[in-house]
Amino acid sequence: LNGLPQYAVAIALENREENSGKWGSIDLGVIYLPELDVLFSAIRGKGAWRDGEPVHIPAKERQLQLLSHWWPKEPDDHYEAWGRLVGRLLKEVTDIRNIGSPCAELAYAAEGTLGGFFARDMEPWDLAAGMLIIEEAGGAWLDPFHDNPLASGWICAGAKDTADWMRDVMRQEVSYS
Repeated sequence: LNGLPQYAVAIALENREENSGKWGSIDLGVIYLPELDVLFSAIRGKGAWRDGEPVHIPAKERQLQLLSHWWPKEPDDHYEAWGRLVGRLLKEVTDIRNIGSPCAELAYAAEGTLGGFFARDMEPWDLAAGMLIIEEAGGAWLDPFHDNPLASGWICAGAKDTADWMRDVMRQEVSYS
């Protein structure tokens, strides 16, 4: 951690009663940033909150957005393409950062501090709570190449138009095999 305060604890409740053999719905999500004493939470169908106050994704023009991403874990065939993807997205936004905690980055996207988050090589525990918080804040998450980020580890999340735009650019720059 090296003194960085953006680490988080994430907890999600998955409802497997209605699953189709893959993932059930995430019905409860909590992300806590202990060093900052900030708590994000969401309940399916009830909303999302930061420290008890409602959270909603604001509409922002793309050039005013700050995005966050996660570099691939291991250099592979996609590594150079990922660099091209970051460069292409960077031309249309304020900046792209990595704050070091995927679940915190999703929570920050839900409140509008970040305009969006994109990543690959994520684990379900990195994403589940944040995906629900994004959704309940009025945003969208999607997998650019598959059905569900919890299964694949690929994600684009933020306001619906931002998530769609990141997915479209990702499909152009990164091939999935």
